[in-house]
Amino acid sequence: MVRAPCCEKTGLKRGPWTQEEDDILVDYINKNGGPGNWRSLPKLAGMSWL
Repeated sequence: MVRAPCCEKTGLKRGPWTQEEDDILVDYINKNGGPGNWRSLPKLAGMSWL
């Protein structure tokens, strides 16, 4: 039996955040607090391109 993939990885960007991305994430956390699931943070912060 093969395990189904957990998420779509096409176009997945790996590596460190750019300064712009980092600023967006820090701003979101300062306004809303940290999410329960850190993997969902970029999407919650409006970074749908990730």
